[in-house]
Amino acid sequence: MNKEALNDAYQLFTGAGYSGNIQDFTNLISSDSNAFNDAYNLFSQAGYGGSELDFSNLVGVGKVQGSTVDPTMSQKTM
Repeated sequence: MNKEALNDAYQLFTGAGYSGNIQDFTNLISSDSNAFNDAYNLFSQAGYGGSELDFSNLVGVGKVQGSTVDPTMSQKTM
């Protein structure tokens, strides 16, 4: 997880009207795929060029609801 990237995503999200704290934001994008997509889109509009999976790993939210990728599974166990 990149704390600076998470903070940047949080700042973009609050700029769009979100009023929760950063922990609430992390919980929200970890559990709500719509919120995650909104955060990813805002981050992408600000210049991010990675995939949704890359963004998920970057901000440390792991598997997002609706995702088919389980970050707890290594390539060896899959």
